[in-house]
Amino acid sequence: QSGHYGRELNNLRMSAVRLCTSKAAQIDTVLEQLKQHVLNLRNKGTLVKNTSEYKKQLMAENERLKREVEDLKQQLIDVETANGRKQFIAQPKKEKSTDCDSALIPLL
Repeated sequence: QSGHYGRELNNLRMSAVRLCTSKAAQIDTVLEQLKQHVLNLRNKGTLVKNTSEYKKQLMAENERLKREVEDLKQQLIDVETANGRKQFIAQPKKEKSTDCDSALIPLL
């Protein structure tokens, strides 16, 4: 009988070890997920701090691009004019209209 109780006790110990090992693995997984969540929150905080600076950079780039577009438009007008093509500017009607009609006025 003492051998029987010894085996049962040994089986209980092994079950407890397996249970503890399983729980430890689950805890490790949860801890890793929490670490990742904290890192994500920190990164978002950094992004929020840098949003103002990023917005300034985008606005400056937007202005630079607008100037570049205007320069390219002028270059196109110069080339077309040099090739004898008349230039027109579109002036929208004074009254609000839903259609796309515009009065065209020749530049040259």
